[in-house]
Amino acid sequence: MHACSLGALKGAYSGNYTWNVDGTAVTGTVTGTYTTEDPCIGTMVLDEGGTAVNEFCAVFGNGNLRLVQTDPWITITRTMEKMPD
Repeated sequence: MHACSLGALKGAYSGNYTWNVDGTAVTGTVTGTYTTEDPCIGTMVLDEGGTAVNEFCAVFGNGNLRLVQTDPWITITRTMEKMPD
């Protein structure tokens, strides 16, 4: 059984981020596109300040995402949390 069942989706998103880099807060905006396939896995392309990165993503039932960057030059895992309205 999977945590969610969204079916196939495609779309775009935008938002703000805050990273901690050696104790310094770095903020910015992110835009991108996504494609999901049932059961709640898919791919994303993020544009973080002019650098496009490719991600594999898993969508959880609460709307949160787990991302793994799939570009050959770096390995990063991330969690995106849905903020309350």
